[in-house]
Parts: sequence; structure tokens; C-alpha cells
Amino acid sequence: MSWCSSGCGRGRPHTATTIDSYLRALRPALRQWAQHYRSLRQVTADDITTHLHPLRGSRRTHTAVALRSLFITLKTRRLIFANPARHTRPGNFPHRPVLGLDDTTRAELLTSIDRADHRLVVLLAAVHALTRADIATLRLEDIHPHEHAITVRGNPDRWTP
Repeated sequence: MSWCSSGCGRGRPHTATTIDSYLRALRPALRQWAQHYRSLRQVTADDITTHLHPLRGSRRTHTAVALRSLFITLKTRRLIFANPARHTRPGNFPHRPVLGLDDTTRAELLTSIDRADHRLVVLLAAVHALTRADIATLRLEDIHPHEHAITVRGNPDRWTP
């Protein structure tokens, strides 16, 4: 059974990876509520707020998204009467300031990383100051090695070999 296979506003169900990720994020809340309640119908908006309050950054955002998705699915399937997460606002993933790495630190970091794909991500973040969203949307045609340039969000960024 998929998380939301029909009728919940999604064009297609969540992938198994997404569901696993949501369940890992929800496990602490579900364990806590299981000690006090016999059904998820008893969970209130205050319970959700209390659970999310100590969480910070992307962990809070991801947990809030997972809670909303869970309760939307339960409500759509008529397994609960009211959605206690309907007013939960996940917000955005936190934006962190870009911090440059000096040559020595970057070299030490790169030598400690075994995988080439991990080294590439470090270089894209450290040299070109790309965010995780930039790296995730980067395509092969955005990289121009003969011109020593990379195109990010439509803007060329050149480097010196």
C-alpha cells in the first residue's frame, strides 16, 4: 500500500524512499503518542506543536512535512475525523551563509574523502558556492570544461585552471 495512492491531491503516490524517509522522521512522535493514546484520532494540534518545538532546521521541516502528509492521507481515507496538522507550516529548509574554504583546508578535506562524487560535491560547494538545490539541479550540459565555466541558474561562472 502506498502512502497516498489516490484521492489526496497527488498525481501519483510517494516513492518507497520518500515513505521510508517520512517514517524515520515520524517514528519518535508516533512512539511518544502511542504511550498516551490508543488512536491517531486523539492526536491534537498541540501535540504536533509540542513535538516540533525542539526540532531545528531541516529536521524540523522534514518532520513537519511528514506529519502533514500522514494526516492528509489519513483524513482523505476517512481514518481520522479532523486533521490536527492542517495549520502546521513546515517553512523552508534553512538558508545558511556561504562560507569559503581556504586552499589548505580544502586540500585537507578533499584528501580525506574517498569517493569521487563526494569530492565533486565539496568542490561545487566550496569553490563555486553552490547550494544543495543548485547541485541537485545541475546538468551535464551546464558544465563547460573547455571554456572553464559552469552555468548555474542561467549565470556562467568561470574558474582558472
